[in-house]
Amino acid sequence: MKRIFTLLSTILVALTSYAQLEITDEQGNVIENGGTVEFKAEVLDLGGGFVILECSPAVPYLTNKGASSANLTVTVTRTEADKLTWCGITTSCLPMTTLQEVRSASLGAGQKTPLQLHADFESGQYATYTAEVTARLGSDTKSFTIKFVYADPNGIQSAQANQTIRYNGQALQYHAIRPAILNVYSTAGRLVKSERINGDGNLNLNDLNQGVFMYEVVSGGVRTASGKVLVK
Repeated sequence: MKRIFTLLSTILVALTSYAQLEITDEQGNVIENGGTVEFKAEVLDLGGGFVILECSPAVPYLTNKGASSANLTVTVTRTEADKLTWCGITTSCLPMTTLQEVRSASLGAGQKTPLQLHADFESGQYATYTAEVTARLGSDTKSFTIKFVYADPNGIQSAQANQTIRYNGQALQYHAIRPAILNVYSTAGRLVKSERINGDGNLNLNDLNQGVFMYEVVSGGVRTASGKVLVK
C-alpha cells in the first residue's frame, strides 16, 4: 500500500511540474494552437514635422503555467519579402536576416515573456507581412501565425490585396482580381517557381521536393499576400 501511495505521489508531482505553455494577447485572451493574431500598422504624428510608422507590438505573451522552470525555444519563419525585427525572448533586438530564426531562454514557473516581433514597413509601401511562430516549452509545443497589416487609409490597397491562395495538396489555387506575380521560395530563400497570374488558376507544386515552401503574391510592386505550404 505504501509503495502504491509513493507511486501515486510521484505521478502527481510529475503532472504538477509538467511545463504548460500558454500564449495570450494583450487583453489576456488565450491564443489557441494554430490560431492567428493580426496587428495593424499605425502612422503616428509626433509633432514638429516628425511622423513615424509603427507596428511594434510586444504581444503575444508566452507564459509557463507549470510548477517548475523549463526551457523555452521559439522559432520564427518569415517569407522572403518580409522585413521583421525580433526583440523578444533574448536581450538581442536585431533585424531577421534569414528566413527562419530560433531563440531560447529559461522560463520560470508562472513567468511570462513577450515575443516582441516588429514589422519594418516603409512609408507608402502597403503590404501584409506574415510570420509563422512555433514555441516549445519543455515537451509542450504550440504554433500560431502573426499578420502585420499596413493598409492604404484611402482603401486603394484593400482592392489590390484581394488575392486568395489555397493549397490543395498538389497545387496553389489562386484567385487574382488583377495581374500579379506568384513566387514560391525554398526555406533557404531560393526562388523555385514564379508565374504571372490573373483571374483563377493553379500553380502545380508536384515537381518540388518534399518540405516547407514560402509563397508571395506581388501586384504593382507591392506584396499583397503570403504564406507557407508543406509539400509531401
